[in-house]
Amino acid sequence: DEGGHTLGLITRWLPADEASGDGALFHAVHDDGDEEDLEEDEAAEAAVLEALGAEARAAAAECARTRLVQPKYENKQLKKGERAEAGHLGVEGARAEIGALEQALLPGLRAAGSRWVAPKARIRVRWLQSLDEAERASELAASLVELEQHLRELQSAADVSERKPWRSDAHEWLRRSVRRFFWLKSEQRWLCTDASVGSWLPAEGSDVALWHVTHDDGDEEDLEEHEVAIALEHYSEGRTEPLP
Repeated sequence: DEGGHTLGLITRWLPADEASGDGALFHAVHDDGDEEDLEEDEAAEAAVLEALGAEARAAAAECARTRLVQPKYENKQLKKGERAEAGHLGVEGARAEIGALEQALLPGLRAAGSRWVAPKARIRVRWLQSLDEAERASELAASLVELEQHLRELQSAADVSERKPWRSDAHEWLRRSVRRFFWLKSEQRWLCTDASVGSWLPAEGSDVALWHVTHDDGDEEDLEEHEVAIALEHYSEGRTEPLP
């Protein structure tokens, strides 16, 4: 859109209201019939432009039409090889990361005699082709899961959890009954279900403590401390609905 200018005349004004904090306003009527209310700084700027004459107004209009060009961003804090580029993002970036992961795992897969590298199976050949042809994140995810499955085939030890195992002792809430409520939107009512606390996982680092409960209908869930506390109260008080 091209900028422009129009001349006008200030016909009246509204003094500032110190009580409300509203600034002064100046009512301007333009030559083309339009009207507007200007704040003090806007009125002052318009008066200055008018005083400067036609040449200055033309220059101001040209400035209004000129779009500022944002310079291309370049991360100069890192070496060129370490800078993030378009190819490192999105599907292309994920494809490159998965390919690099497979390359890093390849020596170990060969040493373990995995079917992944068996010439007759051609599993890796087909996988690399699928990875190269993937166009969506979901397709890349499928490739990653397939790679993981072949790695798990070689696993001889049980999975190791970074957290300590669940405990079935040393807490007063164990084997206590709790009551939970779940809102059934389709029926517009609360579902009441009782459960029993079977084990707990003490807090560790930034991970909060958890209590594992098994419901009478067989469902299971892990609750945080405040959730167990209110569920114990619900059961002990015999509530049929949660507190508002």
